[in-house]
Amino acid sequence: MAVYQGAMTYHAGQLDPIFAAAVPLNPYWSIVDNAAAVNGRAYRNYDPARNVDYIVLVLDNYNYYTTIEFWDDWDAVAHAGVGNSFTNSFTDSSSTLRLTKRTGDYFLRVLDHSIVWGNMNYGCGYYIGNPTRYTEEYDLPLFVGHSSRTGTAPAINALGLGVNMSSGSYTANQNMVWQTFRNEYKAVDVIHNDTSRQITSITNQVNAGTVALDITGKVRLEEIGIYSYAGRRLLGVLDGVVGARASSDPFSNGDTVTIGATTWLAIKRSDYTSFVEMK
Repeated sequence: MAVYQGAMTYHAGQLDPIFAAAVPLNPYWSIVDNAAAVNGRAYRNYDPARNVDYIVLVLDNYNYYTTIEFWDDWDAVAHAGVGNSFTNSFTDSSSTLRLTKRTGDYFLRVLDHSIVWGNMNYGCGYYIGNPTRYTEEYDLPLFVGHSSRTGTAPAINALGLGVNMSSGSYTANQNMVWQTFRNEYKAVDVIHNDTSRQITSITNQVNAGTVALDITGKVRLEEIGIYSYAGRRLLGVLDGVVGARASSDPFSNGDTVTIGATTWLAIKRSDYTSFVEMK
């Protein structure tokens, strides 16, 4: 469990050494191919005791963005993915998965089964990997972020969007990607966040984890629940990620909030705020 912060530029090859230096420091992440592509590496998240095993390909040979792919396995000789893959947005088969890059500060959190990337200059957060699962019977790596259809200047923080979204708005206008590589049926699936437990249609409005005062006056941060559209059930929650979208949101991008012994970082663009636990 570790948090890394620093500065970078938007150029090709800037994110690659940041990931390469930090991600393998976690014992459950390793680089399985240092030459997967120009400025590209393949990472394996492997924890057999917790039923976690998948590949994340990080392709950083672009200005302003980095492309992400998921694979079952990897051939380090052929430098190619093996088995099933998740490389495109569910709304557009030609649209790839992206992290944005801008000149300025970045935030990287590497946990045993997930990675959070924060483009702090632009106020956009991204989630790669497993949620905190309600049952470890299923390996559920997922991606929350942008797609190539969004372009290089997304207007909305994808992690913050989850608090108040509907299929029509986020798909057509911003083309956010909320999708799992494997659902409980081991198939690529659309996901939504849902703490109301009342979704009946993919086009319904969703309310997700948020910041609120409880009846005792204590501040509560509720992690974003992940809902499988195919199975109609909750899979788990984004580990240490809270959404707090509100037009009157008092927080600024980069603010920190400490509750008890836990510090949370605000990642915000427009009114779309997410809080990431700094653990």
